[in-house]
Amino acid sequence: MTEYAKGVDGSVSADSSPGASTENDHGRKAESQLLDAFLGEVSRLTGLRVCIYDLNFFLNESPKLRVPRRLLIHDSPYCHFIKSHPEAFAKCIATENKRTEKAAAASGPLIHTCHAGVTDLILPIRVDGRQIGAVFLGQAFSGNARTLGTTLEKLKRKYGFSDSGLRRAAATMPRRERRALRRLKPLLAGIADYLEQAEELVHLRRERDSWKAGKSAYETIASGDIRVERLPTTVIDRLRVGIRNAKYAQISKALEVLKHSYWKNPTSRHVAQTVGMSESHFSREFRNATGMTFRQCLLETRLNAAFYLIKRSRFTIEEAATVVGYESGCSLQRAFKSFTGLTPHRFLRAYPRAFMLERLDPDKGEAKLED
Repeated sequence: MTEYAKGVDGSVSADSSPGASTENDHGRKAESQLLDAFLGEVSRLTGLRVCIYDLNFFLNESPKLRVPRRLLIHDSPYCHFIKSHPEAFAKCIATENKRTEKAAAASGPLIHTCHAGVTDLILPIRVDGRQIGAVFLGQAFSGNARTLGTTLEKLKRKYGFSDSGLRRAAATMPRRERRALRRLKPLLAGIADYLEQAEELVHLRRERDSWKAGKSAYETIASGDIRVERLPTTVIDRLRVGIRNAKYAQISKALEVLKHSYWKNPTSRHVAQTVGMSESHFSREFRNATGMTFRQCLLETRLNAAFYLIKRSRFTIEEAATVVGYESGCSLQRAFKSFTGLTPHRFLRAYPRAFMLERLDPDKGEAKLED
């Protein structure tokens, strides 16, 4: 079972192995302190509080978000008062999960008022297309005095709160109209983007460590000695795993051939001859076995490899095109836009590279984390 340790800054992270890097620990602490200072300034300027809700943490799974622990819950005096009752606290957690999931389905920032009358502006946090949490900005009352009074009466009856204690706690809450909260969307979007990028950076660190151990793609790319055969080929690997029928053994072999030659832009005739099939029979069997044509598979594999180089390293479009066998950067851009509907640059803006990727390995002359 994985154990978790609370850091000196209050952050929660998986317990490190004995050989974990002290430098990485310092880097994570520096990032956490930077985020903490920034969010403190946001609260000071807006008079509102930020909560970074981690779905995995509250589902008792491995924590994903590397943020100070106190930010994982609503931290206002009023919220602490409500959560002092065990049943009310359980209701708060269930409500936050529902609000987080609802934010993911919303077309824009979600404005939501919880069971205790607390209103927040909410944006989801996504990594690799999967929601892992949400950013809340607010912890304020947005209703009129009558609405608030009704809410407090319900809480008092349901949980047995004292009237004076409940009203004293409520008096500490700021008041904001919903339209005023909506105007803070750009600020909230910046926080969510930072967290998404920081989580991608964590994933990249893991990839780097595993690549180093296996002397694979990271080392060759970082040194400038590109070994294209070691770049990820997720499309081909997925198809090979899916082919379990023995009658498609030749197609499985063809995928292996393609894996080691896709950057040479091999023709279906060449691959068919290599595995001992006619081109027409090979084309039919390839589609039956994989659900896609040979050309589709080749195109997707080359584009994935090119985008990997652009996104995960400092390669330009022209450089990536050369590595994966396109005649020019323009050829790669045309193929990429035809396949995704976006140019590589627009795709990168939708799925931005980790903004601190160049800081991963100071030993290779890259910028250090504290710069």
